[in-house]
Amino acid sequence: MNHLAPHANESIFSWVVRYHLMCSVGHEKNTYQTLFQQPKTRIHPYLPQSLVGLAEHGELTPHQWLVNHTLFPLFHFFGHDAKQKLSSAMLHGTSNAVITANIPHARLNFSAGHRVCPLCFSEFRDKTGVPMFDIRQQIPGLVACPIHHCLLVVVPSGDVGLDRQLSFSHPSFTPHIYRVEHQLTIDFAQFCWDSLALIKDKPCDLALLHAHYRHQLMQRGFMTRSGQIRMARLVHAISECYQDMVFDLDSEFDFGERFLGPLVRNKTRTLNHPFKHLILGFWLFDKDPRGFLGQESPFQLMPSFNAPTEVNDDRERILSLLSDGVSMSQIETKIGRSRCYIRRIAELAGIKHASNANAFSQAKRHWVLLLAQLGRDRHDISKCVGVGLGYVEQLISNTPGLVQWRQQLNAMRKHQSSVIELLDARQSHPEWRRKELKSHHSRAFFHLYHHDRDCLEAILPPALKPLRQLKDWEAEDARLVLAISELEGAESMSLTVLASKVRDKGHLIKRLDKLPLTLALLVKLGLK
Repeated sequence: MNHLAPHANESIFSWVVRYHLMCSVGHEKNTYQTLFQQPKTRIHPYLPQSLVGLAEHGELTPHQWLVNHTLFPLFHFFGHDAKQKLSSAMLHGTSNAVITANIPHARLNFSAGHRVCPLCFSEFRDKTGVPMFDIRQQIPGLVACPIHHCLLVVVPSGDVGLDRQLSFSHPSFTPHIYRVEHQLTIDFAQFCWDSLALIKDKPCDLALLHAHYRHQLMQRGFMTRSGQIRMARLVHAISECYQDMVFDLDSEFDFGERFLGPLVRNKTRTLNHPFKHLILGFWLFDKDPRGFLGQESPFQLMPSFNAPTEVNDDRERILSLLSDGVSMSQIETKIGRSRCYIRRIAELAGIKHASNANAFSQAKRHWVLLLAQLGRDRHDISKCVGVGLGYVEQLISNTPGLVQWRQQLNAMRKHQSSVIELLDARQSHPEWRRKELKSHHSRAFFHLYHHDRDCLEAILPPALKPLRQLKDWEAEDARLVLAISELEGAESMSLTVLASKVRDKGHLIKRLDKLPLTLALLVKLGLK
């Protein structure tokens, strides 16, 4: 017998271990050779590779293995398989699936290992005779099982854990049961499970999902009408929601602008880890995973905080009354609009009125309009002509096309001043590079960057190749010596375990020629 059907929601590693125990013969390398066509390999907890070979022994197609027994649907839905590179890496092993999924770029430092619920583990073992690892419990960031309300146990993988050993047991696996009393932690775990079940085999347009995020933020009042995000309020609201929750991370993190900005800003083009989408969606969609599909969530029925109000435009009615000779006082009483609004409607429509005929002479009116057309500031016009600021603003706004003309003059003035400022800086400091010009003259730099990129490139000095930052090996050598010296029982550890304890970043294996003090200490301890 060389066929074994997987259980529902069983992870790839769990099935391979069961296959080794029930169907395979001999050493573990024989199982690896049969399933993966190589004598040894590392099986990732939720993004394994080379799954094509499993189709002959598991009664499933490669696509069914990919969708039902890995977390590929989660990464695919949130845009990590746009060019089918991730699916190719997982099916055929063409590249490293973890790197292809941009997991290292997220810098979230999840615990590396297989997550297990002790009660689910023992219940399944009592029922079938062999335990199982659930793929839903491998979702990064989860710490609790929504079925039994207990903490998940992390069985380490990699060099210090279940590396290539096909077994369900490890010395670090202590199935202690710790109950979770925090209901929000249980709700978040259930939300993640429901989201994974909901998005399987469903395509997602990241642009539409991003637009849906912004629409929900607008509904909740975290965006202005002009589309600007109230980031401080958003950070405070999400931080307050998750303040008592603990996530499966080796280092602490906060829900600041760096965490939330790429998710909700308009001009962001970077991919975000699914964990970030789950964190935002759990709060934004009121614990309803259907929000990822653009469906209505319960909070959408709440009144909008920032929804535009419907304006009753009485323009046509005012024009009709003015044409009939009705006075502004009577129109104000009948409609309820102010006289300033009524006067503006009349002047824009070219209807003559006598409400301010004796206030200022026609000469002053033309003088104000002439200075306004020249682009003079409103306060300067008011002082120069000797009229009130309100009269100047009213006259400018009531003259058709004058506001747009002044805006165009202002843009031309800013463009000219930015060009002159950068040219003067180039002449005064010919040794400056682009970085110094941007730092010392940021206003002029970014004005041209957003409005006239070609002009900016003509002014700036030629771009230089970026300089690679050199590693400070002396400081790293001193850090490793101190860390190894303070480690108890270092002489009895293997070099691999020691490296993981001191977080050597691979230097103890590959860069010992750069670390003379560390090498001497390892020789002294008998590890080299």
